[in-house]
Amino acid sequence: MAREVPNFAKVSDVLYRGGQPTAKGYAELKKLGIRTVVCLRIFDLHSRRSAEVGLRQVHISFKPVHPEDEDVLAFLKVVTDPACQPVFVHCREGVDRTGMMVAAYRMVVQGWPRELAIAELRRMGFREVNRPILRYLRRMDVSALRAKLAEAGGSPPR
Repeated sequence: MAREVPNFAKVSDVLYRGGQPTAKGYAELKKLGIRTVVCLRIFDLHSRRSAEVGLRQVHISFKPVHPEDEDVLAFLKVVTDPACQPVFVHCREGVDRTGMMVAAYRMVVQGWPRELAIAELRRMGFREVNRPILRYLRRMDVSALRAKLAEAGGSPPR
C-alpha cells in the first residue's frame, strides 16, 4: 500500500490518512472498504480516479498558510457522517494538511488533549515551515468546534 498511497495509516475505525493515491491506490482503498475520499489539495485533479472505482470524493480546498474553522468543520462533518464512513483523507504527501485535520479530529471528536494531538502531528512528519498550522491548532477553540459540529448533526466526542 505504501507505494500506492504514501504515508498511509489508520487513524481510527472510521478514518484513514495518507498522501495522494495513485490510480491503483484508489482501487486499494476501495478494497479496504473506504467509502469516501477527502482531498485537501488546493486543486482536485483526481476526483475522476476515485469515481472510477466507486468512491465518493469530497474536496476541501485547504490552504496551510491560512487554516480556517470552516474547513475543519467541513472535514469533521464528513468524517462523523456514518453514510460516509470509513473515510480516507489526503493532501499531496499526507503530512501537513492531512496531519492538521487528523489533529483536529483527535481533539474535537476523540477528546484528545491538544499537546498529544500536536505530538502525533510531529511524529507523522510535520514540517515546521508550516507554522500557521501549528498556530491554528494551538489556538483552535475545541469547544466551539465541538458545539458547531453537534449543531450540524455530527457525532459527539468518543
